[in-house]
Amino acid sequence: MEPSALVCMIGFDYQRILDGIKYWYARRGIQKTYLLYDKKKDKYGFASAHNARELERDLKLFNPQLIGYNPQSYEDTFVTLYGIIKQEVDQNRNQLVVDCTSGTKESYGASITISLMSEWVSVYIVPANMRGTEVPQHDQETCQACNGSGRLSFDEWFTEKRGIGGLTPQVIHLPGNRLERPTKEEEFVLTRLEEHKGQAESIKALITWCGENPFDSAIKNRFSRMVSKLCNAGFLEEEVGSKLKPLKLTEFGRIFSRALKAHQSIEAKVASKSLMKSDSLFLEKNAVTT
Repeated sequence: MEPSALVCMIGFDYQRILDGIKYWYARRGIQKTYLLYDKKKDKYGFASAHNARELERDLKLFNPQLIGYNPQSYEDTFVTLYGIIKQEVDQNRNQLVVDCTSGTKESYGASITISLMSEWVSVYIVPANMRGTEVPQHDQETCQACNGSGRLSFDEWFTEKRGIGGLTPQVIHLPGNRLERPTKEEEFVLTRLEEHKGQAESIKALITWCGENPFDSAIKNRFSRMVSKLCNAGFLEEEVGSKLKPLKLTEFGRIFSRALKAHQSIEAKVASKSLMKSDSLFLEKNAVTT
């Protein structure tokens, strides 16, 4: 079995998510499970958080990790998933399997984009074994639109909805070739540009922000090649016809840079905690010896 990590986007469905998890646990060496729940304070967030807590309890043996996010934001979903990729794919060398069964259109789009950036990431859905109904209002027993005709209350509907079982998971098949992810140096260029409001008046300014000599021809050529590559990949756009050639992050480049910054912030916090722990152990050891 290939070592893998599993990401599940939690919504109204419960049994279908559980069915998908059981399917992959039987076929892959699942090392870690992430449960992404809707952190909004509405009926969707209520159902998502409730199901996430229930799944956390039922999957206690596998130590699942709950992460709040906004599934109606492409940007927030991308940033959340990219952080998991950096941890599981880049650092732990695990395959990543993403369950979009209960995902929104925005989260589904972010998941496909993420999967196109790494051949180690795959996306799947668990089809329902029966079709559901429209979501009723959360704060009333019957729907105003049907004039109190006795349609299921939200709680009754939710109990029925989360109990719907799933069929065999369907993997979303993608092209074999994946988008090339930026190198460490290119990532640094993108984050430096993001720190300066996402734009530079020239490559010379960008080189300076990166702490290098803008008058060195070899460095200028290296940065020109990087900028050209990032433009072709859709992270940057350069103003054509201008002598200075101003450049700026595309919208996707801005989102990607934000994902990089978020991951770097987490890494810094982990490193700080590790250092504090090491210092504490060192002081304890010295205290014992003295």
